[in-house]
Amino acid sequence: MGSVNKSATVIVSSETSISPNYVQVEKTESLGPIGTDASQYSPWVMYKSGWGSYLMYYCKNTPIDGVYRDRVWRGENWGDGKTGWEDGQVVIQATSTQSEDDLSCSPGVVIAGNTWHMYYTAANRDTPLDVYLYHATASAPGVDWQKLGRVRGISPTLSGYLETPSPLYQNGNIILYFIGPDHGLYKATSLDGTNFSSPVKLNAPISTGGRVTFSNGVYYYTYSREPSSVFLAPTAIYLSTSADGINFSNGQLLFSASGSDWDSGKIWSPHTFFENQSIMRIYYAGNSGEYPFWWGLNSSMGVRSFNIQSS
Repeated sequence: MGSVNKSATVIVSSETSISPNYVQVEKTESLGPIGTDASQYSPWVMYKSGWGSYLMYYCKNTPIDGVYRDRVWRGENWGDGKTGWEDGQVVIQATSTQSEDDLSCSPGVVIAGNTWHMYYTAANRDTPLDVYLYHATASAPGVDWQKLGRVRGISPTLSGYLETPSPLYQNGNIILYFIGPDHGLYKATSLDGTNFSSPVKLNAPISTGGRVTFSNGVYYYTYSREPSSVFLAPTAIYLSTSADGINFSNGQLLFSASGSDWDSGKIWSPHTFFENQSIMRIYYAGNSGEYPFWWGLNSSMGVRSFNIQSS
């Protein structure tokens, strides 16, 4: 089991707004390991109270009809949202290895009225560092998606490597957070979910990837990185908070890769889900270090639960 740190770990200097303690109470392996030539990561978890089920959108790279590529998958869970996930289904994939969205990954989903909006990353396998943000829409239950191409206003305003979009629906607007090419946290705003304002860089820690969640008046930015350098494969997951969604606190270490468990090698792509106001879940990907070609291979996805204790 990874280490738990109740005190703040400073990553960058920024405005500190909220300083609760987070005490880990549970760790569960949900899916995996997937195999030495495959990977799965970037979980985005939702709960539909009317259905009584959890939904997970995530990225998986496995061979289908002989073609390896990143695809967006959708899974359901009618239990506790930790174990017992059903076999997922592909909901977003490319039709050609030459298309710009050949590799489609890191989905984030938000519901605005009767429309489901998915924002995800896309790249061509021949230029994998030229990553764009893409948009798709669907009706409930979020299975059949219409791909709408690049997010307008962001791509190619910011070019290069973009990561882990996090859409929030607030006051009739869709607020889209994402990681920019300089590893900083950005956001853009849209009234219709399609046309976005120019992205603004926020006062927040840098990371290799992270998601923003809003709960009980607080913005939670959960992110992964290697403590000594953002350019190395991530081995730790941090949490930063904000009262205004613009100025985020210094990163607080939640847990790091250690021991010999399924997540003892690398850990990355966290997403925060609130079971209630006092219990926070962190869904994430990890592996045990068996990655001969790429550090993200043979990955599992799991969840850690934390009690939130205000200081």
